[in-house]
Amino acid sequence: MFNVSESTPLTVVKKLAQQHSRPVFTICTVVSSTDEKEVVITSSMDRQIVCWNTDSWKQLWRIQTLGGFVYCLDSSIMDPGTIALGIGDNTVRFWSSLTKENSQTMATKTAAAVSSGISVDPFESSTIWKGLQSKVVSIAYHPSEPGTLGFGLDDGRVGLMSNLDGSIRASPTSHKGSVYSVSWRRVVSAARIEGEQQQSAAVAATLWSCGKDGVILQHDLSEGKRKAVNLDQLVVSAMKDKPDAQQTLMLFQIQHGVFAWNHDGSLLAVGN
Repeated sequence: MFNVSESTPLTVVKKLAQQHSRPVFTICTVVSSTDEKEVVITSSMDRQIVCWNTDSWKQLWRIQTLGGFVYCLDSSIMDPGTIALGIGDNTVRFWSSLTKENSQTMATKTAAAVSSGISVDPFESSTIWKGLQSKVVSIAYHPSEPGTLGFGLDDGRVGLMSNLDGSIRASPTSHKGSVYSVSWRRVVSAARIEGEQQQSAAVAATLWSCGKDGVILQHDLSEGKRKAVNLDQLVVSAMKDKPDAQQTLMLFQIQHGVFAWNHDGSLLAVGN
């Protein structure tokens, strides 16, 4: 910041903390509508928008913007406030939309932050990018494991990631082209009684995907890393010797474009 009202040559009055990592494109001042205090907002090549307190020149809040199209998004049944977004800049963003800070309006939070001089983050988010290296075009939260997400990439790869530790596990089998969709098949075992205690039903899930190559695959993402199972080959192998199966077999000898499991994994809908 420079003081231009002095008659002496311009001198630096205050240097802002370094929150941007790339060149700054814009700087503007905005007067808060709630308390009429002035803040400064900057934008940068690092895809961040930062709001500054003009008294302390510390960051009030920061928005991490996106470097590509949003191709898909999903929220978890166990944590609906955390929204995952698959982005064209080879990342997955996890936005904590229901945190205490995010529950208030932007104007109210900014006004409170200016008055107190503290920093807030109304757009709290985290990013996973290591190991992706392609557009993230399909995602699906695991139905029973918190923070676990299945993903499909534009280059045909399918895998598993965790927003708890940032780990990524890729399937050894890929599609020949972009992954159109990924989905979990839930298999719920019946509740049982052991002794005098009733054991709750167990939920297992397997990750399935459909790609530009028209193939539906079931992936094994355990440590063994076995090759994925091709649904067409599985159906043809099971029904080839059965009478009156010709019409069904024909449906699994053409390319598929979309699929969906019902809630308990007992029925599969396939679009060709």
